[in-house]
Amino acid sequence: MLILQRMATTSSSLLSSPLLKPSSFLSPLKRCVSQPTSDFRAFAFSRNGLSTSAAAVAATEPHVSTQHDKLKEAQKEKTDKLDRVVLPSNESSEKLLRIRHTCAHVMAMAVQKLYPDAKVTIGPWIENGFYYDFDMEPLTDKELKRIKKEMDRIICRNLPLVREEVSREEAQRRISALNEPYKLEILDSIKEDPITIYHIGNEWWDLCAGPHVEYTGKINRKAVELESIAGAYWRGDEKKPMLQRIYGTAWENEEQLQAYLHFKEEAKRRDHRRLGQVLDLFSIQNDAGGGLVFWHPKGAIVRHVIEDLWKKTHIERGYDLLYTPHVAKADLWQISGHLDFYRENMYNQMDVEDELYQLRPMNCPYHILIYKRRRHSYNDFPIRVAELGTVYRYELSGSLHGLFRVRGFTQDDAHIFCLEDQIKDEIRGVLDLTEELLLKFGFSKYEVNLSTRPEKSVGDDDIWEKATSALRDALEDKGWSYQIDDGGGAFYGPKIDLKIEDALGRKWQCSTIQVDFNLPQRFDITYIDSNSEKKRPIMIHRAVLGSLERFFGVLIEHYAGDFPLWLSPVQAHVLPVTDTQLDYCKELTNKLKANGIRGELCHGERLPKLIRNSEMLKIPIMAVVGAKEVESGTVTVRSRSGDDPGTMSIDDFVRTCVLFLVAFSLTANAADFDVRIYGAKADDKTGDSQAINKAWTDACAATSPSTVVIEKGNYLVGQVRFGGPCKAPISIKVAGTLVAPAEPEKLKSQDGWVNIPITGVTNSHIQDITSFNSKLFHINVINSKHLTLQRITIDAPQESLNTDGIHIGRSSFINVTDANIKTGDDCVSLGDGSQNINVEKVTCGSGHGISIGSLGRYHDEQPVQGVTVRYCQISNTTNGVRIKTWPASPNGVASDLHFEDISMDNVKTNPVLIDQEYCPYGQCQAKLPSKVKISNVSFKNIRGTTQDLVAVKLVCSRGIPCQNVQVTDINLTYNGNKNGTATSECVNVKPTVSGFNHPQVCAKNVAQVR
Repeated sequence: MLILQRMATTSSSLLSSPLLKPSSFLSPLKRCVSQPTSDFRAFAFSRNGLSTSAAAVAATEPHVSTQHDKLKEAQKEKTDKLDRVVLPSNESSEKLLRIRHTCAHVMAMAVQKLYPDAKVTIGPWIENGFYYDFDMEPLTDKELKRIKKEMDRIICRNLPLVREEVSREEAQRRISALNEPYKLEILDSIKEDPITIYHIGNEWWDLCAGPHVEYTGKINRKAVELESIAGAYWRGDEKKPMLQRIYGTAWENEEQLQAYLHFKEEAKRRDHRRLGQVLDLFSIQNDAGGGLVFWHPKGAIVRHVIEDLWKKTHIERGYDLLYTPHVAKADLWQISGHLDFYRENMYNQMDVEDELYQLRPMNCPYHILIYKRRRHSYNDFPIRVAELGTVYRYELSGSLHGLFRVRGFTQDDAHIFCLEDQIKDEIRGVLDLTEELLLKFGFSKYEVNLSTRPEKSVGDDDIWEKATSALRDALEDKGWSYQIDDGGGAFYGPKIDLKIEDALGRKWQCSTIQVDFNLPQRFDITYIDSNSEKKRPIMIHRAVLGSLERFFGVLIEHYAGDFPLWLSPVQAHVLPVTDTQLDYCKELTNKLKANGIRGELCHGERLPKLIRNSEMLKIPIMAVVGAKEVESGTVTVRSRSGDDPGTMSIDDFVRTCVLFLVAFSLTANAADFDVRIYGAKADDKTGDSQAINKAWTDACAATSPSTVVIEKGNYLVGQVRFGGPCKAPISIKVAGTLVAPAEPEKLKSQDGWVNIPITGVTNSHIQDITSFNSKLFHINVINSKHLTLQRITIDAPQESLNTDGIHIGRSSFINVTDANIKTGDDCVSLGDGSQNINVEKVTCGSGHGISIGSLGRYHDEQPVQGVTVRYCQISNTTNGVRIKTWPASPNGVASDLHFEDISMDNVKTNPVLIDQEYCPYGQCQAKLPSKVKISNVSFKNIRGTTQDLVAVKLVCSRGIPCQNVQVTDINLTYNGNKNGTATSECVNVKPTVSGFNHPQVCAKNVAQVR
């Protein structure tokens, strides 16, 4: 029998009504509906809004012509082609940067040709194009076409761009002659000499440092477009003149421009300001003032779900929740330094009984006051407090932008008070919490920056170094890649900033973690250390979502308003065909609500319009009720994707909705794939492999992190395959039992093994898999990356076939940890292409030990590099730890291989082995030396007992001897004689030996052909 087991995850507040018994929540789906289909899973999935629902009642659907189908298919092909275009950036393409910079100059030249009185200011390249600011009469969008035509003429003339260096005096003379006052001001701000000027032909020039293309003809005029006109104050100062800013976009070719315009249209379709009105989520009321958000009932429901999840997660992570006032005495902000450094972002003070009060711009001082309410000991730390606190910041009306730039917003704010030696662990904890929350909302791609000490800062060198190292160590321990922003830290401490990537690939600043040495000093907060002396704690500021308003705006645009089921403000619409079914529909709606499902009854229109309205409002589930449904006590179900799960009883429908909420909502995962939804019976009779494989396939296709769920029950399986590449991380949660066939030997060869091939999988976590008494069980990891295998137990019978427990090949950044493996062959084996592999806390039983190789058998093998095996126990095995290559091998590399802290008990042969003459079963045709190059190998702190007299055997190739082999602290006792003395042998290798070694390493050293 093959058993995969994990404790089930449950929710303490699943339903608000006892309609369903708790035991039925996790029952097989067949108890809900007799023939469940995978179509029903569309209820719970948003497709990030990449396509729109087209559901309609079949009886009322109009006939669609074949020609229309062809047009739709052609449009889809065009859209798909544009989606596949990879747009370069200014950072990745210097050619593009030069084009954009030159376009800004060409546009300025065109404007001054058409409008001679226009004064030029600045014209830089920007993320998607360029702009230029002009002091001139207001322009209209119609005039952009005229300017673009003039630009085209300049481009087609193929004028040269010529760089000239002049003295400051000469530049001033030329600018004065042109009567360009803004350029004189720019000249005054340039500190370097000489001054550089770029000419377009002999007709126009500008102060500029470059770079540019050589000729205007290098610009593809069909890849340039003028986009819009906006107002902009000179130097961003509202007291200075309002200028006319013309925005343009430029690309290397026309295809890139079309792809960008497609992206721009998609972004416009997702604009949270438009969707906020269409879906009735929020508004900003002019009567109340700009930048102040009104959350409507539907938006408030989403906020409620977000806040509940946030609070639950923080409480589980050891935070105490706080609520603090919105105003405080101005003196508090004087102590904190906000009045000195942040006054321009704060509102005017108010007089309250002759004392000045201030709306809070931040929450930090309040949390410090709560800390100061009593004395603290070093034993109290860490102290973690969190608050969803509303703050108020002054913003110019011109800078306000929907939910992204407002004047009042709620921060998911938290502060950690800790000791210096706790910084790393607390930062790592924040990183874990950040990932946990962001993954639940469907964000799995991040850009991480570590910002270090700026020129002006507070705090001494030692604490800055410790804090920065702690942040760096936490990031590396987490395994996240990051960039260093030298000097980009706050004046009060280093910080980590995290940007999330949405469905369109845009990056949004959300999370931040900041170490603060300033406020603890300003507020004189202390604790009593172990020597009864006063010390100052470290303070860490952190936010995960940033602000609820901004994060909600990002969510709307990420999903295009098409929220996943658990997050949808309305999860189901009940739609009567006529008003005669209203009573029945009210009963259904009430049952949905009683079971925690957000349902609404919609009527008063013809059914096709009700369906169209539901689609427009992006409702996940539509329950249609007509006379037949009332008569049979059923409901006809449609999903937002246009799929048709069919007709079912009211109770079956409600139970199925609840099952999805268990899987998708109340466990707070972005998406769970329950194998029962795919037809798994869990009855110990029907084959369930296909259902499990289908669940994995759909999870692999999901664009947000997901989980394959195998709930309680007995599932009969033959083979389970986990293949990639997948679009987002996947976890596997197993609470059931997978039963192997009664006669597994009838399965055909290795292709029929009851095994788990893991192919092309990235960023995933597979855990809690247990196999008992299966001769054929096997986990095979191929072409995968950033994968963790944790708590794997394989206990095969003595007569099991030669099958490795876990095999890894052509994969990188794989962690195998906390495993217990007894099988017929290698406990863990690493094949070619294994790079950055960590194997630790693995117990190996009766088969073989842990092997790297066999290597060098094939011509196209990839290097094996960066392998660490440590904290492992090997008992009663044939072989301990070994590196093996084939003789006569054509090529290969194996380097940076480390075996550390290994415990061995009664290992039968070869406890420590390098074998470059590996030739099992006489398969080698020629005794030629191996050409696999082995280097940088270490065996350290390996101890225990063996039945092999030669406890350490290092047999390297005479063709390419091993390089830099280190042996340290080996203590292996031979069981075959009374004194326990073992021996060792070295061939074609001279290892570096240190520490205590028993046996003596290289007691027999052979440097010739064996």
